[in-house]
Amino acid sequence: MRSSHGSFCINPNRESDQRKQQNRLAQREFRQRKQAYVKELEVRVNLLARSKDEQLEGMKVTIRTLVEENQQLREVLGHLGRFIGSGLGGCLPEIGLSPLGQLVMGDLGAEMHSRENPELTQAYSPIAALKTLAS
Repeated sequence: MRSSHGSFCINPNRESDQRKQQNRLAQREFRQRKQAYVKELEVRVNLLARSKDEQLEGMKVTIRTLVEENQQLREVLGHLGRFIGSGLGGCLPEIGLSPLGQLVMGDLGAEMHSRENPELTQAYSPIAALKTLAS
């Protein structure tokens, strides 16, 4: 349409419709990008959760292994304690110390015992007993 001055009249409704169409298209593209981003995040969360589950399971296996190893070491320590105690003629329990306690106390424990019972010093000294066993 031409106006009386010879210029074209721009239809305001047509311009508004074009703007609305452009906005709808931009909004649709934004929603698609947002939806794709959300799906990508969901995939990443699933991967990380699966990874954490695998790590947790690995840690549980490690803990079970360490607990079993700890139990075995405790048993070995108990056997060694009984072996040392019986190797000394079973005298350590008679003086009131466990084999492990006697080993920890060492010379100090033997010295304290000798002060209390000087007549038993040589007979119950772990060092003397070990020397006797070695010879």
